[in-house]
Amino acid sequence: MQTEVGYTVNEAFSDEEAFEMIDLAKSKRNHYKFIVIDLDDSTFFLNQFMENLQSRGLSTPVYFVSTDNTEKIRSSVAKYNSKIVFKPFDTAKIREMLSDIQ
Repeated sequence: MQTEVGYTVNEAFSDEEAFEMIDLAKSKRNHYKFIVIDLDDSTFFLNQFMENLQSRGLSTPVYFVSTDNTEKIRSSVAKYNSKIVFKPFDTAKIREMLSDIQ
């Protein structure tokens, strides 16, 4: 997917690891253009992650993927003005989701 979409990918396996990577990039005066989060990961807590991101003063766009196409998930994502793609997805759906990235 990385080659097909055209972005370099860093993968984190926990919120803590993700924020270490985000903080390291910020300390180097670098930034992520966007963050993609898999909501099917049972260790991930959407509200906690988004509040932590916002408390750092970051406005990095966050996009989500999930198999759970329920109103609860859609409204949680909408609360943060984010986009979501439901699995299964293909490269075209990911490109569409990321279409507003410069």
